[in-house]
Amino acid sequence: MEIGLTLGRGAAETVVRPAFDKVQYWIELLQGKHTSTEEMVNELDILEGLIKDTDSSSAIHTLKAARGQAEDLCASIRDVIDDAKRFARYNHQHVPLRCIRKYTHNLVGKPSICETAERIVKLRSQVRRLQEILTPFVGQGMVPTSAQAGRLQHRHVAHAEGHWEGMEEPKTSLFQYVLGRESHRQMVALVGMPGVGKTSLARYVYEDNKVKGHFNCHAWMTVEESCATKQLLLGMISRLYEEANVRLPDAINIMDEDELSGMIQRFLKQEERRYVIVFDDISRRGQLKLLSDLALPDKNHPNYGRVIVTSRNREVIESCDHTITITQLTSPDDWNLFCYKAFGSSSFSPGEEICQHRERISNLCAGLPLAIDVLSALLAKKDHSQWSSIISELESHGDLGAATEILETSINELPKNMGHKNCLLYFSMFPKSSTVSHNTLVRLWIAEGFIKRQPRQTRQAVAEKYLSDLVDLHVLMVEDSYKYGRPKNYKVHDLMHQVIQKKAENEDFCTSCSDGNQQAPERVRRMSIQIEEDDFRQNVSLSKLQTLFISNKIPHVPKLLSSTTALKVLSMQGSLIEEFPKEIGNLTHLRYLNLRDTKISNLPMSLGNLTNLETLNLKGTFVSELPKSILKIQSLRHLLAYRYDAPKKPERQPEAIFGVRVPKGIGQLKQMRTFSVVVADKESKIVKELINLKKLRRLGVLNLRREDGSDLCESIAKMDQLSSISITAMDDEYLDIHNLSVVPPQLQRLYLRGQLQVVPQWFTSLHRLVRLLLSGSSLNEDSINILQSLPQLAELSLIRALNVDRIECQIGGFRNLKILDLDQLNGLVNVTLHGSMRWSLTPETVAEMSKVTFLTGCKYLAQNGTMEFAL
Repeated sequence: MEIGLTLGRGAAETVVRPAFDKVQYWIELLQGKHTSTEEMVNELDILEGLIKDTDSSSAIHTLKAARGQAEDLCASIRDVIDDAKRFARYNHQHVPLRCIRKYTHNLVGKPSICETAERIVKLRSQVRRLQEILTPFVGQGMVPTSAQAGRLQHRHVAHAEGHWEGMEEPKTSLFQYVLGRESHRQMVALVGMPGVGKTSLARYVYEDNKVKGHFNCHAWMTVEESCATKQLLLGMISRLYEEANVRLPDAINIMDEDELSGMIQRFLKQEERRYVIVFDDISRRGQLKLLSDLALPDKNHPNYGRVIVTSRNREVIESCDHTITITQLTSPDDWNLFCYKAFGSSSFSPGEEICQHRERISNLCAGLPLAIDVLSALLAKKDHSQWSSIISELESHGDLGAATEILETSINELPKNMGHKNCLLYFSMFPKSSTVSHNTLVRLWIAEGFIKRQPRQTRQAVAEKYLSDLVDLHVLMVEDSYKYGRPKNYKVHDLMHQVIQKKAENEDFCTSCSDGNQQAPERVRRMSIQIEEDDFRQNVSLSKLQTLFISNKIPHVPKLLSSTTALKVLSMQGSLIEEFPKEIGNLTHLRYLNLRDTKISNLPMSLGNLTNLETLNLKGTFVSELPKSILKIQSLRHLLAYRYDAPKKPERQPEAIFGVRVPKGIGQLKQMRTFSVVVADKESKIVKELINLKKLRRLGVLNLRREDGSDLCESIAKMDQLSSISITAMDDEYLDIHNLSVVPPQLQRLYLRGQLQVVPQWFTSLHRLVRLLLSGSSLNEDSINILQSLPQLAELSLIRALNVDRIECQIGGFRNLKILDLDQLNGLVNVTLHGSMRWSLTPETVAEMSKVTFLTGCKYLAQNGTMEFAL
């Protein structure tokens, strides 16, 4: 009898209870309630916490399998939460019409309410099962870290002046070759094993002020082994033309190698141009020979150039004129560098407790600055009592193996209770040596769910802190920054990229399909396709795929996209597609869609199905109008839709900007943070609607009419988070933006194209402005006095902006200016800049200005601390 009762209760638990829950969830969803999904959100947080708490490099197979299942389950829970939210669309006041609309919408909704309720029941039972499996493993196999989540006590500046222990000789030699008097091309190769500092030394010399001043053409090229010669030539032209502020020809993409190389030769041979070019990590002699023979002038006095090459290929090295070998550091240089990185000073005198590890640390790092850099960052955040155990774990590896193990350990030591590790592993989605922009990383990490909100912090602020943390921990490098200090692009060291890629594949984080790897695991979550193969595996299971990067032409994109419905991130940047793939309209869980630099010109109404979309990148496409269905995407935060077209003649004319027309009602998208560039309509309706987008941080408006100025000023005054504004008047007519009552306090970048005649009075309140572009402004002489009083201004571009014959900057003016671009100021004949400015302007130190662009024929004279430019 007792057995029968027990079996009865068991049947009730396994059959009756799930059925009851299913009916309950069905009713809740039909009513548009979120009780069940709110419970799932809480369970999702617990499950994600268990995944982080059981993250261990020594995980046993059972734990690894359970964690993999848990990660898949988390993705499924997020999907069902997305679906459930759709059933609350009409959950408003209980008026009869809206109730009818709500229940009708929910009854015909897809996926059906019944399916969603059934999935909730199934997922919640799986959550409980995995919680029981993972909980006993919490904390096992992990080194205790008391300060994992904290930032380093000191910021470690890699390879700062005066801290090139053991590398003074190669540094001096490289400077001698680069700044030598030879009037013909010189090619210098930097040789050494991975992690020894070849790229760091090349970068240091390349960016040195003397080198910048000695050469007036500069280009840095990271050369991938698979990169075609045409792509290298295109990259070189782009960098040279961009620096010289010369617009690229429209037909550049259809030119062959001979035409491209001819362009480079002609460019470098004119106007006494001297060039310094770096080819970083070039691996094939053929690449270097083609580039040097085709594009780079050799004996063309007074023009000449210097080429710096970093490589490990013997044939590449032998083809250069000079070779500089960078060897591993020896004692005491390696220890001095370690002390500088770990304690902020190479003269620091550590106590006996630290010095007892000196020999072991030296042996472990094998004289590699990269290994010293990472190990110092790893140990600096540990208590000294932990050093011995950490070093012991690493000592079983030798030389390069030790450096690799140190890099792996630095990844494992990232804060477990946050998303730093996933953020770093994400670089495995990009090809080796790739640079990734600040904004791209932040938006991708948020779309992936790596970034969780924290008290009094936005997700963007948390993501930016993660970036800063990873740089501080020396696992991520700032590739280049804006002149006002903000990081622009990031990358990881090539050796670190290898470690990351291997770790990402071992943990089923992602897989990269490149020329050397066309295989994909059966249950892949993230995939980056970097090949152009017709025989790419089409039978791989993509049911769990969350992220897909397609950088090249894949013939069966529709089949790939139709094989998964769980996709959250899709990037097709630069791929050769001309039509919007209709399969995208079925990806209802998509949060990030990047179609940048494709040939797409139209968007379908099915775009409105992507109700969870947060980022839509259409930069460089031919899309000129957004469909009305975009108003359904209430979650949209970042809309980037513009392109530039440069006229063929004259070269220095500003490029034409093309934005997008948006439907009436765009003010409904109140979550928008980035809105660039919107075309103002003739009825002024769109400009008036901008007042509803109070959370905007970046705004671009095109074709603004004079009568729209007051409405735009009223809208901007309500946007207290704005950091960037771009306004372009219709046909260079008058910009009536003088009546801005409140200046956004966070405003850092301002771009105005159109007639101003006088600088608006509110310019005096731009206390945080760092970049300013004025084009076609027709300003008078008094305007310069206002501009030079801006305390943080670092970059100033004046293009057809002044009606004066001379500019004289007052003593103390332009205190932080680093880039000054004066262009098409036809009446200007003289510019005087005083030496009291923060840059010391003398003939020897004029290179301290990062960039000075003036009209052709500019000459300068220096007397008594004053720099005078005669035009």
